[in-house]
Amino acid sequence: MIHRYFVITKDKKDEANAFCNSIGAEGDTFTVPLFKNQVHTHYWTGWLMTTEQYLQMANKYTTNFDNYMETLETLGLEVKNGDDE
Repeated sequence: MIHRYFVITKDKKDEANAFCNSIGAEGDTFTVPLFKNQVHTHYWTGWLMTTEQYLQMANKYTTNFDNYMETLETLGLEVKNGDDE
């Protein structure tokens, strides 16, 4: 099993959640809003997946990281402190 953090832009949330469900996730996976300069710009997901699921995710969503701190620091994002709209 592999645990990775994937990041998408805010406008891709519905598409990304549907894709994750098509490869075996259940429900919404991209639910955590990320902010840049207090503006909601991205979502992330971090879940334990099979190698096959990881390969499918990495092929579709190339912005992925080993851990949450690497994700936030590399992209200059924050988990909160912004307006969710």
